[in-house]
Amino acid sequence: MRAIIITGAGEKVFSAGFDVKTIGTPDGEKGAVKGREVFSHIEGYPKPVIAAINGVALGGGCEMAMSCHFRIMVNSERVAIGQTEINLGIIPGWGGSQRLPRLVGKAKAAELILHILRHLTL
Repeated sequence: MRAIIITGAGEKVFSAGFDVKTIGTPDGEKGAVKGREVFSHIEGYPKPVIAAINGVALGGGCEMAMSCHFRIMVNSERVAIGQTEINLGIIPGWGGSQRLPRLVGKAKAAELILHILRHLTL
């Protein structure tokens, strides 16, 4: 094996991430721990891991893509990527807020986060 490619099974969704309805439940706690373990494993994997983003990658899906060594996204209006947890008033739970500045730099990460916060109604 020379590389791993992670992609969505269909044409609409790469990964929608975590089921927020399980927050505060035992299943939610298990999912939070397992997600951090899996994404850390992907990030530290000795072979290249490629996120082939073929549909929406929101929340945990965005975090999964960021944990990969490379991200390739199909050029389509139906594809979106983002840390949508902010719209629910929660932070990315699987390391997304730490990975984003490492990938794009502190200034760009702050710009993206503040752009999202500007659109929130408090």
